[in-house]
Amino acid sequence: MAVCVVSGASGLVGREVVAQLIRSGHDVRAWRSSASSAASPNDQYQQVRLATPIAVVEPLFAGVDAFVHCAWDLQVSSWDEIERVNVDGSIAWFEAAARAGVKRLIFVSSVSAYTGCRSMYGRSKLAVEEAVTRLGGMNVRPGIVHGDPTAGVYGRLWQSTSASVIPLIDGGHQGMLTVHREDLAFAINRILDDYTQWKGRTIVIGHPELITLRAMLERMLEARGRSARFVTVPSRPVLLALRFFERAGARLSFRSDSLVTLRGEEPRVDRGVLQELEVPFRSLDDALKS
Repeated sequence: MAVCVVSGASGLVGREVVAQLIRSGHDVRAWRSSASSAASPNDQYQQVRLATPIAVVEPLFAGVDAFVHCAWDLQVSSWDEIERVNVDGSIAWFEAAARAGVKRLIFVSSVSAYTGCRSMYGRSKLAVEEAVTRLGGMNVRPGIVHGDPTAGVYGRLWQSTSASVIPLIDGGHQGMLTVHREDLAFAINRILDDYTQWKGRTIVIGHPELITLRAMLERMLEARGRSARFVTVPSRPVLLALRFFERAGARLSFRSDSLVTLRGEEPRVDRGVLQELEVPFRSLDDALKS
């Protein structure tokens, strides 16, 4: 049995990772960022935010065997804020864990992080990945996490299928990687249990077949027994409009950086890695039918 710290324990991924590790018999210390967040499966959670002083955080790694970092502040929007809170905060946590002798370090990153990515979200995740690799840890890049229609990117897409007209950026032809939250948590548990095999690696995790955004929305509509009309919207004018309103101080539910992320490279899936994990990743179709 390992002692595991899981940050972001009340988030979409963190909740499932905590539940999976507990089921596997690990002693889990669940960190969440807000006392008002939904309770984690482990009632011995601690309120620990990325902005928490490192002098307070470092002693919490005493006696810990593994650190799975799922926390990320999505409320900050400027690069300076993202770098200070998410990048510097995350790296400080990993460095503190390493100093405390934590041997297994896992960063839950994103397929938006890759060499040459242009979005702030991808660049910030990539910066943390590089630090984790230097410390001897490993990085997991999941696709769009599904399994909860109320949370994350998947939840926002699900909500959009309530409309009778759905705008599609550039026709929605971009290939996207998806992963069920339970499959992702199971994969992370597998990695922890056989960490020497994965140490120092960065891997993409999800169902090996990409699905377009349009197809994803069509599957959701079918599952809900609804129909809608798709309208193609060119990305360039939308991007300019979003940046205009952001410069004017508007707080938007869909940001320009999200659009830059959407226009990025399609994920590259290594089927050999997925076979190594021996996780039966379910497709979005299978998940919606279950």
